[in-house]
Amino acid sequence: MGGYGDPEGKSDVALYDVATGAQTVLTQTGDASQPTFSPDGQRIAYGRGTLTKPNGVAPDLYVTKIDGTGEQCIGEGEVGGDLAWSSDDWILIVVPLNVGGCFKTGLAKMRPDGSSRTKVSDGGPNCTPMGMEQSGDADPGASADGKTIYSSRGFPTPPAGGPSGTTERKLYAFSSEAWQEGKAELDLSLPSELSTLVHKFGFLVRSRIVGHAATREWSSLRSRAARPFRVNRHSNGRAMLW
Repeated sequence: MGGYGDPEGKSDVALYDVATGAQTVLTQTGDASQPTFSPDGQRIAYGRGTLTKPNGVAPDLYVTKIDGTGEQCIGEGEVGGDLAWSSDDWILIVVPLNVGGCFKTGLAKMRPDGSSRTKVSDGGPNCTPMGMEQSGDADPGASADGKTIYSSRGFPTPPAGGPSGTTERKLYAFSSEAWQEGKAELDLSLPSELSTLVHKFGFLVRSRIVGHAATREWSSLRSRAARPFRVNRHSNGRAMLW
C-alpha cells in the first residue's frame, strides 16, 4: 500500500497461484519487497526494511520457504536493488559502493545460507553525479547455466536523444567468477540503439537477456507509483506479489 516516498507506505510479499487464483501473504511486517524465487521454486529471497530503514541504509536479505516457514536473515544491509537467484544456487545482489567519495553500485553473490559472499562486479569506472540515478550495476540476471551475469549498467550521461539529467543504461555481461582488476565485460547494447534502457514517449524500453535470447519488455514509467504490486512469476505455476 502506498508508493515510493510515502512515509505511511507498506509492502509485503504474497504468493499467487496462477491456476487457482489463491493468494497467500508470506510476510506481515509491512517492509518486505523485491522477492525472487529459488531455481526449484521452493524458496524465496527478499529484502526487509525497504520502507522502514533510514535513507542510505540498505534493507536486510531474507530467505524463506514458499509456505512462509523457515524465515532466516542471511545478510544485514545487503539489498541495494532487485535480487536474482541463479540456477547454480547463488543469490545475486546489488551492492552500494563509495570509494573515496565516488558513489556507484556493483554486484555480489552469496549462498542462500549467507555464506561465501563474493564480489563479481565493481560497477565500472563512473561515479554518480549529484541528483542523478546511480551509475553502475542494477537489475541483475543470470544465464541458464549460471556462468554469465547480466546487468543494467548505468552511465553518468543522458541516453542518445534523451533529456538532460537522465541516466543512460546499457546491457552488460560478465562471468559469475569473482571480480578482479581487468575482469572482462561485454557491452550487449544494440548498435542501432545505444542505450538498452532509454526513456521514450513516457515509457521505459528494456532489453533483457533470457537464457541466450534477447527479448524486449515495455512498462509504464508511471506504473511503479500507481500499481498496488509487482509480479515475479515462476514456472511452478505461482507468482509473487509485492
